[in-house]
Amino acid sequence: MTYTIERLDDMPVALGVWHQDFDFMRDSRAYSADMRTLLDQQESPVFYVLDMSAYKTMSLEELIDASNLAARGKNANFHHPMVRQILLISTDKGVEISAQGL
Repeated sequence: MTYTIERLDDMPVALGVWHQDFDFMRDSRAYSADMRTLLDQQESPVFYVLDMSAYKTMSLEELIDASNLAARGKNANFHHPMVRQILLISTDKGVEISAQGL
């Protein structure tokens, strides 16, 4: 699998990890749907942590698509009622700049 998603047992965290073989164009919709399923199952708000540190640098097209997928529309995980706060982990400067705009 190119990503993992889990709810940590010892703290209110929904953790997503994109692995090195994650391909945004191929995997992002499935990842988003799987994370939404996990968020839908929560009884109280959680911290949404997305670790993209193993993922390659995102292209401009990927940054735009990722921002739209995460933050726009009725199924945007970043605006899910069970998300208390979002933490993105990345070494990509473009992700940092994009996240500041969300």
